[in-house]
Amino acid sequence: MKNRVEDVENAVTVSVDTINEQIVIAAALVDEDIRKTYVLKESADRFADADHALIWDGIRTVMQRGKGFDIQQLHAEISGKVNLDYLRKLVERYPQAPINMQQHISQLRWDHARKAAAEGSIPDFLRALKDSGSSPTMVQQCADRVARSLDVKLDRSFMSNPKLIAQKQSEVIRQRKEGQACYPYGIAELDKFPSGENRLIPGAAPGKVTLITGASGSGKSVIAGLIALQQARLGRKVLMGAWEMGAGDTLEMMTVMSYNMPHPQTGSLVPTGKSVRSRYAISTGALQDDELDTFTERMEKLAEWIRFFDPPFHHDPGKIYTNDESLSEIHRMVADSGCEVVVYDLWERCIPDGSPGPERRALFVQQQIQKRTNTHGVLVCQQKIKEIERKADKRPGRETILGSSAWVDIADTILGIYRPAHAKNIPDDTMETLVLKQRYGKWPMAIAHDWDGDRMTLSGGRDVEYEFSGSIETGKLVF
Repeated sequence: MKNRVEDVENAVTVSVDTINEQIVIAAALVDEDIRKTYVLKESADRFADADHALIWDGIRTVMQRGKGFDIQQLHAEISGKVNLDYLRKLVERYPQAPINMQQHISQLRWDHARKAAAEGSIPDFLRALKDSGSSPTMVQQCADRVARSLDVKLDRSFMSNPKLIAQKQSEVIRQRKEGQACYPYGIAELDKFPSGENRLIPGAAPGKVTLITGASGSGKSVIAGLIALQQARLGRKVLMGAWEMGAGDTLEMMTVMSYNMPHPQTGSLVPTGKSVRSRYAISTGALQDDELDTFTERMEKLAEWIRFFDPPFHHDPGKIYTNDESLSEIHRMVADSGCEVVVYDLWERCIPDGSPGPERRALFVQQQIQKRTNTHGVLVCQQKIKEIERKADKRPGRETILGSSAWVDIADTILGIYRPAHAKNIPDDTMETLVLKQRYGKWPMAIAHDWDGDRMTLSGGRDVEYEFSGSIETGKLVF
């Protein structure tokens, strides 16, 4: 009881300028430049009013889809969570953006700092100050915390708004209930079990990370490109770092795939001539002029949805830079692109220092980039080729990923790519996808597909058993 009485005595209540919050929200609704300048950079947690936080978060989500912004899309995003008539009233009350938007943002930050201090550091300081048993050092430390919590030059948005996070998670649960919780990769037998139930959960979901790994030449870039293609066909904007194969060759490969792989929603194929369906024909230039025109037109259409980007500082080869500088640039690129899915092939090429400690830290930063931008990250990495060659089973494993153990830590899903013809004298007509980790679903699993390297197709996926998954020396299971 004493603690409860002390909490009441030390409680501090501050008034927050909700009118200012309304002005900020309305400005973002009516002004595109303000949305681009502030929405992706300011956290929804800065808003004291829960409805304002949900609206801001909804604006942010719509913008990240990269399909333009309008009130109708926002309505669909926040319907059931916020009274939609409230949006109309805000726009009617503040039809034009304020002259000095930065002043209103500063007020928003100051109110957030005051409220956070009133709920955290100030009661702690008052409690220590009143307690005769508190040492001078402890009281001074509490006072320093108060001062730091009121420093609005720093980002004090690390404390989540409890109501906002609860309501957002409630929406996630509702989507699960309605069967909308999984985001397909667009590869039929990888997305679903034969029964029709979801195999990979939550799949290519926003804010999550998929890791694709395999030995050199196994088909990692093929699967990364296929996922990028199918995500674009599902209406998601893709940012593609084709740092292994190069942008032109990757776009060419995906275009061949687009003629031969069924659409993930309709199952239909694009009707066209034989040559543009053949990677060999494209690679050797065995095309008629009209076929080349057809192929070029399709590449242009794909490139509108799958935008390519270079590693940071690629155009300044003489620059000496750090992992932090590179990842900061990656964060900017992803945020500015408006994409929903980002592919990094190979991710290691975006950091200058790949030694174990710096790489580990960089991977955790990369994971946070996907969370902060609400985008799905597809990271491609190599296997330790010498260790693979020593194993009886040549398939990739988690323990043979090249680099830090953080690769496994940050991934929500790990897909290992393997072509048996690389280890045995057999036709190269099969590709296996090994599910080496699933944060929310069953693993390990192996799905074997019929593989056509000329048409760049996977088909006829079926579950296969692991015959052996261990080292020559011990036979210990690698999963």
